[in-house]
Amino acid sequence: MIPPQSAIATARDGHRAFTLIELLTVIAIIGILAAIIIPTVGAVRQTAKGAVCAGNLRQIAMACMIYAEGNKGYLPGSKTTAGVWQSMSRGIRNPEFNTVNFSSSSSVDSSTQLSSHIASYLGTTKAGQLWRCPSNEAGAAASLANSSASEITYLLNQNRTAATGMVPPSPFGGAGTAPARLLDIKAAASSTNSGTDASGRLWNTITTLSRIWMISDADSTNYGGQSGYAAAGGVGAVPYPHKDGRNFAFFDGHVEYRKATDFPANP
Repeated sequence: MIPPQSAIATARDGHRAFTLIELLTVIAIIGILAAIIIPTVGAVRQTAKGAVCAGNLRQIAMACMIYAEGNKGYLPGSKTTAGVWQSMSRGIRNPEFNTVNFSSSSSVDSSTQLSSHIASYLGTTKAGQLWRCPSNEAGAAASLANSSASEITYLLNQNRTAATGMVPPSPFGGAGTAPARLLDIKAAASSTNSGTDASGRLWNTITTLSRIWMISDADSTNYGGQSGYAAAGGVGAVPYPHKDGRNFAFFDGHVEYRKATDFPANP
């Protein structure tokens, strides 16, 4: 009897060839491992981006606090060329794309962009990185599509309704209103249901700087319809940058991640 060619080849080589079933089994195992590892790598990457964002906000908030220490306690503010106080922009432009309105001087000038007033405390070499949330690619793209000079991924807390918001009502100044002293910021009295945060806490119970937010991530929920951000729930809406929430920098300089169910009050 003549042995089959496969047996002859195996005997000649001294090795047994893989069967089709064995190859398919190995491929299946590799597929299962990939299915487990790839989502984990993605989650780790998003966590790292969230940490970078928190670091950005912490540096910006600390720069505002240092600015206040050197300016008799007052936060950064903007004046017109005629010397009249004006509102700071709520949407914070990345100076990397906004060089016309960017200044390296920390003195009060006509720029309505926060980056111009605290640049000397942060340095200009990292300007683009510090003012961009790496997780908010959708917001960055939408704002740049709206204006090539307006990449916006962060927002200032510029609550201007003292009755239900903040005292003073414009922490970074407003039309004809000087910026606030850091230590004067507190929540305004409120006894209505409208004066609560996401967890139902009344605003008048929020009296410390550690509970009043200064800067937050931008998305369609808090910035929809502005600077290229689509309306919340609409086509192209910008989602929360970090899973189901945002990072917030508070007026005492610390940063927290908050889920949508536990956003701080405004303030």
